[in-house]
Amino acid sequence: MKKIISVVLRKGGTGKTTTLMALADGLAIRGEKVLVIDLDSQMNLSMLYGNFHLKEKSIFNVLTEKSFNIYDAIYEIPIDYFKNIDIKGKIDIIPANSYVDQLDKALDEMMRKEERLIRAIQKLNPGDYDYILIDTGPINVTNIVITNVIVASDEILLPARLEELSYKGIELILPRIEMIIEEDLNPELKINGILATQVIGKRKNTNDNLYNRLKEYAAKKNIYLYNNYIRNLEGVPAKQLAHESIFNPKVFEKDVIKKDGTVTKHRFTTQSEIAKDYNEFIDEFLEREERKDA
Repeated sequence: MKKIISVVLRKGGTGKTTTLMALADGLAIRGEKVLVIDLDSQMNLSMLYGNFHLKEKSIFNVLTEKSFNIYDAIYEIPIDYFKNIDIKGKIDIIPANSYVDQLDKALDEMMRKEERLIRAIQKLNPGDYDYILIDTGPINVTNIVITNVIVASDEILLPARLEELSYKGIELILPRIEMIIEEDLNPELKINGILATQVIGKRKNTNDNLYNRLKEYAAKKNIYLYNNYIRNLEGVPAKQLAHESIFNPKVFEKDVIKKDGTVTKHRFTTQSEIAKDYNEFIDEFLEREERKDA
């Protein structure tokens, strides 16, 4: 098992789930074995990957049942989700279902309640996955579910919507992260970086230099800010609702007239701007991973 990365923010609307799905898809396309875990009571990750929120076994069973076999709650994302993409790796999911709403109360009554998630993950075979990615909801950072996620993670990825006070959601989560490190619940925890999302326009300094202000904030907090950024999320909902990766290209045929006058059909593919943005982010993400391992 290479790394456990979670996306944790108190603020909603930052493209958190979309970013996690894009990272999972991009890593799998490049040949990595990925497990995604849905700990958001809204169940968006589970629904968008293919209605896994309807499954009987979920992360609720994993965290609340002492003798539960974690493999019984793992489901494979169907290859049809990737359609026209030659995927070299795979994605599995531990979904959320309607019981996840009750997790906070259920965990609060348990021994070593902050460690339920990491202890469950440790039951996986070491070679099963290269990355485990965890999605969470925009809930109070003192919530025991969020604490479990932070304790279990190697790194936290922080998407920040580029707007006035874009770092507000980060400000809410940093004290909790620092407390968990200081109390030795997860002393090796790192912040992977900040990814600017929903950037309006084609330049990072659009909208009164908000990107540069976010850059100044990241430098002050000694947090890496990704050079690549995500523009508006146009077209993403349609892809997600169709249970289709945002990286699936649009495929179409066009008549091409040759010099001799004959007409042949040629197959073309185009990729959306959002897919290009996320691909560039994932390339930067992996370059940083290589430098860390060097």
